[in-house]
Amino acid sequence: MPKINQHGLNLRKKSAVHASIIDEMTGRRQIKSKQLVYKNILRKKEKWAYNGSVSFKDHLQKLTADTTKIKANYNRFKRTPQILVVGPGKGIEVKILKDLFLEMDTKIDTIGLTNFLESDAQNLIHKDFSPDFGKLTRKDLFEHFNHLKLVNKYEYIYSAHGPLEHTRYPEIVILKITSMLKQGGFARIFPSTSPRVIENVLNYLRITGHEQSISLNIERDYIGNNPLEEYLIIKRLK
Repeated sequence: MPKINQHGLNLRKKSAVHASIIDEMTGRRQIKSKQLVYKNILRKKEKWAYNGSVSFKDHLQKLTADTTKIKANYNRFKRTPQILVVGPGKGIEVKILKDLFLEMDTKIDTIGLTNFLESDAQNLIHKDFSPDFGKLTRKDLFEHFNHLKLVNKYEYIYSAHGPLEHTRYPEIVILKITSMLKQGGFARIFPSTSPRVIENVLNYLRITGHEQSISLNIERDYIGNNPLEEYLIIKRLK
């Protein structure tokens, strides 16, 4: 019988999100979550490694705008900003960010389902936390990834078609990404998630007394009156 986690049992009672992922007998998080990605791992579909391959223009405008904001706050950070790219694919985002921050020699880390960064992108990163595809297991997926060594580490996190889409519990992804941000830092996640997921996270923050610590907003690009793309913007306020 696993050791009882009373804190987990208490969270289960207080939060609908935790009630669905914490074992009702032990208070420990269930590892048997039905992640969409894991089905592809079992089938050994290497094509997942290339799903992050997108065109330069898909990233350039937003990354340029975000870089401008970060540079404006550079004096407040007191040091060269650290950046994390989640789900980097072949590394296009890494190349763009390195170029945009060229004069600041910014450290860029990456983590993805696999490490299929192209060699020129691989040479630009500071640290890659991606697991080896051949040895990939459930525990390596972002939902179960041990992120404690990355807590309060980054000024900016960027993710395009990353783990927010490929997990049964996107709430966990949002909270983990938030915990990795430094105070004053922010994350841009594409595509955004459902209003229900955001409300679940906000309810959890209210229950735990952290509702003033995080800001969650959906940013939309429009063609006329029709929304074209939606991004989730996470800001770490405290």
